[in-house]
Amino acid sequence: MNIEGLVAGHTGPGGKTVLPHRAVAKLDLRLVPDMTYEAAVTALKGHLEKRGFSDIEVNPSGGYDPTSTPADAAIIRAQSSTVRAIGPTVSKLGARGKQPSRGTSPNVGRRPTVPQNA
Repeated sequence: MNIEGLVAGHTGPGGKTVLPHRAVAKLDLRLVPDMTYEAAVTALKGHLEKRGFSDIEVNPSGGYDPTSTPADAAIIRAQSSTVRAIGPTVSKLGARGKQPSRGTSPNVGRRPTVPQNA
Protein backbone atom coordinates (compact mmCIF):
# COMPACT_ATOMS: atom_id res chain seq x y z
CA MET A 1 0.00 0.00 0.00
CA ASN A 2 1.30 3.44 -0.94
CA ILE A 3 0.12 6.74 0.49
CA GLU A 4 -0.24 9.10 -2.47
CA GLY A 5 -1.39 12.11 -0.49
CA LEU A 6 -2.66 13.42 2.84
CA VAL A 7 -4.74 16.50 3.64
CA ALA A 8 -5.83 17.46 7.16
CA GLY A 9 -6.05 20.36 9.52
CA HIS A 10 -5.45 24.01 8.90
CA THR A 11 -3.30 24.59 5.81
CA GLY A 12 -3.72 28.37 5.47
CA PRO A 13 -1.59 31.17 6.86
CA GLY A 14 -1.07 31.40 10.60
CA GLY A 15 -1.56 28.68 13.16
CA LYS A 16 -4.55 26.83 14.57
CA THR A 17 -4.43 24.69 17.69
CA VAL A 18 -7.65 22.74 17.18
CA LEU A 19 -8.07 19.15 16.05
CA PRO A 20 -9.10 18.91 12.41
CA HIS A 21 -12.68 17.84 11.77
CA ARG A 22 -11.70 16.00 8.61
CA ALA A 23 -8.69 14.21 7.13
CA VAL A 24 -8.29 12.67 3.69
CA ALA A 25 -5.75 10.09 2.53
CA LYS A 26 -5.34 8.90 -1.03
CA LEU A 27 -3.99 5.35 -1.19
CA ASP A 28 -2.68 3.13 -3.95
CA LEU A 29 -2.92 -0.62 -3.38
CA ARG A 30 -0.58 -2.68 -5.54
CA LEU A 31 -2.10 -6.07 -6.22
CA VAL A 32 -0.11 -9.22 -6.89
CA PRO A 33 -1.20 -12.51 -8.48
CA ASP A 34 -4.03 -14.30 -6.65
CA MET A 35 -5.43 -11.00 -5.32
CA THR A 36 -8.47 -9.27 -6.77
CA TYR A 37 -9.55 -5.64 -6.74
CA GLU A 38 -12.77 -6.42 -4.84
CA ALA A 39 -11.01 -8.60 -2.26
CA ALA A 40 -8.37 -5.90 -1.65
CA VAL A 41 -11.04 -3.23 -1.02
CA THR A 42 -12.92 -5.60 1.28
CA ALA A 43 -9.71 -6.46 3.17
CA LEU A 44 -8.84 -2.78 3.64
CA LYS A 45 -12.31 -2.03 5.03
CA GLY A 46 -12.11 -5.07 7.33
CA HIS A 47 -8.65 -4.06 8.56
CA LEU A 48 -9.87 -0.58 9.47
CA GLU A 49 -13.04 -1.85 11.15
CA LYS A 50 -11.19 -4.49 13.18
CA ARG A 51 -8.96 -1.77 14.61
CA GLY A 52 -11.81 0.52 15.61
CA PHE A 53 -11.89 2.77 12.56
CA SER A 54 -15.32 1.85 11.22
CA ASP A 55 -16.11 5.56 10.81
CA ILE A 56 -13.54 5.91 8.02
CA GLU A 57 -15.09 6.09 4.56
CA VAL A 58 -13.37 4.05 1.85
CA ASN A 59 -14.23 5.42 -1.59
CA PRO A 60 -12.52 3.42 -4.33
CA SER A 61 -11.96 5.53 -7.43
CA GLY A 62 -11.12 2.84 -9.91
CA GLY A 63 -8.92 -0.19 -10.05
CA TYR A 64 -8.40 -3.53 -11.65
CA ASP A 65 -7.13 -7.02 -10.95
CA PRO A 66 -3.37 -7.60 -11.28
CA THR A 67 -1.92 -8.21 -14.72
CA SER A 68 1.29 -9.74 -15.96
CA THR A 69 3.09 -10.20 -19.22
CA PRO A 70 4.48 -13.65 -20.00
CA ALA A 71 8.28 -13.74 -20.25
CA ASP A 72 7.99 -15.19 -23.77
CA ALA A 73 5.61 -12.47 -25.04
CA ALA A 74 6.70 -10.71 -28.23
CA ILE A 75 7.08 -7.35 -26.49
CA ILE A 76 9.37 -8.80 -23.81
CA ARG A 77 11.46 -10.69 -26.39
CA ALA A 78 11.83 -7.47 -28.42
CA GLN A 79 12.78 -5.49 -25.33
CA SER A 80 15.34 -8.08 -24.25
CA SER A 81 16.83 -8.26 -27.73
CA THR A 82 17.16 -4.49 -27.95
CA VAL A 83 18.76 -4.19 -24.54
CA ARG A 84 21.26 -6.96 -25.34
CA ALA A 85 22.12 -5.21 -28.62
CA ILE A 86 22.77 -1.79 -27.07
CA GLY A 87 23.83 -2.35 -23.50
CA PRO A 88 24.97 -4.53 -20.64
CA THR A 89 23.47 -7.81 -19.50
CA VAL A 90 19.74 -7.85 -18.92
CA SER A 91 18.76 -8.55 -15.32
CA LYS A 92 15.56 -10.56 -15.14
CA LEU A 93 13.23 -9.92 -12.22
CA GLY A 94 12.35 -13.30 -10.76
CA ALA A 95 9.70 -12.04 -8.33
CA ARG A 96 6.26 -10.90 -9.34
CA GLY A 97 5.15 -7.41 -8.51
CA LYS A 98 6.54 -3.92 -8.96
CA GLN A 99 10.05 -3.39 -10.22
CA PRO A 100 12.22 -1.86 -7.47
CA SER A 101 12.94 1.84 -7.67
CA ARG A 102 16.35 3.15 -8.62
CA GLY A 103 18.62 2.95 -5.61
CA THR A 104 16.84 0.08 -3.84
CA SER A 105 18.57 -2.68 -5.75
CA PRO A 106 22.23 -2.96 -6.72
CA ASN A 107 21.19 -3.91 -10.29
CA VAL A 108 18.72 -1.10 -10.92
CA GLY A 109 20.37 1.86 -12.58
CA ARG A 110 23.35 -0.16 -13.73
CA ARG A 111 21.65 -2.60 -16.02
CA PRO A 112 18.22 -2.73 -17.55
CA THR A 113 15.63 -5.01 -15.99
CA VAL A 114 13.05 -7.11 -17.77
CA PRO A 115 10.10 -8.59 -15.84
CA GLN A 116 9.95 -12.36 -15.77
CA ASN A 117 7.15 -14.49 -14.36
CA ALA A 118 8.31 -16.64 -11.46
